[in-house]
Amino acid sequence: MKHEDNWNFYYTLAKQFYEQYHHLNIPYNYEVTVEDQIYKLGVWIINQRSAYNGTISTVLTDNRIEKLNQIGMIWNLHDYHWNFYYELAKQFYEQYHHLNIPYNYEVTIKDQIYKLGAWIINQRSAYSGTVPTMLTNQCIEKLNQIGMIWNLHDYHWDFYYELAKQFYEQYHHLNIPHNYEVTIEDQVYKLGVWIRNQRNVYSGTVSTVLSDKRIEKLNQIGMIWNFYDCHWDFYYELTKQFYEQYHHLNIPYNYEVTIEGQIHKLGVWLYRQRIQYRDGHLLKHRIEQLNQIQKDWDKVIKSTATIITKQTSMKLNHQLNKVLLKFNPDEIFHDIQDVKNVEKAFVKKLK
Repeated sequence: MKHEDNWNFYYTLAKQFYEQYHHLNIPYNYEVTVEDQIYKLGVWIINQRSAYNGTISTVLTDNRIEKLNQIGMIWNLHDYHWNFYYELAKQFYEQYHHLNIPYNYEVTIKDQIYKLGAWIINQRSAYSGTVPTMLTNQCIEKLNQIGMIWNLHDYHWDFYYELAKQFYEQYHHLNIPHNYEVTIEDQVYKLGVWIRNQRNVYSGTVSTVLSDKRIEKLNQIGMIWNFYDCHWDFYYELTKQFYEQYHHLNIPYNYEVTIEGQIHKLGVWLYRQRIQYRDGHLLKHRIEQLNQIQKDWDKVIKSTATIITKQTSMKLNHQLNKVLLKFNPDEIFHDIQDVKNVEKAFVKKLK
């Protein structure tokens, strides 16, 4: 077969392929069998592309170039593949309004699987320079138009920050439980875990760095950096409000305050403060804060502890403390004799 006839024969095979599949993205090893004769159409297509790009000495005439263009010849396979995957990414964006595509996400077209998630990762790697592949400015611009996420860590941080901001705007605080979750379109986001992670980064308990800009943004929505301090301050305010209403701090052990459906055990909290004070574990500035509410806030527990330690076991001490705290709030003990009388009656009752 003459060279011209040979070229025209393969061109006819390529045209038939195009008319059947509507593209010329033919694999290198693709073959066509005609009358028991095997023709390597994939190799022929590769050769035409190489001749066009000048990587081999064969000359491709303008006439042949035009004929191949008419049947969708792919001169640059890399560009073809990039544009093909870009269209898949664009369709994903138009449907879901984001490009936060999982690495293992795939698209199936006519039984052919296309790994779109892996492709997105590759574009991100090319952009950051972690792989040798070059990404042109035109490609970058096209990806930006469909919301490309170049830095996944920044994207996730900003996404969770918006969730935290919405929580703050609704509830006016960021005292979010560790197990608190937000569900969006059947996707669960662990906002409570994220808040705790930011707190750990800020305190230096993990190696991740939290920028000054992010610290400022979190401060703007009331971030609680020290959860224990916040917890103490919250209960202190409840204690202060109790005193302003009842003019004493003889709060029963089981006394609770309910705020927006949340139960806060104020009696237990104040009991623990008294125990910590007795044992010398309550910080000085916190003692001063409680003294500002009522100077003898610890008097009953302090006196009782001295008596019980001498006469009974620690278990009895705990029981008596609970009894004292359950007395009528109007019955304020002013001196040690009042406590002794209660203690004697209590011990007698136990016997």
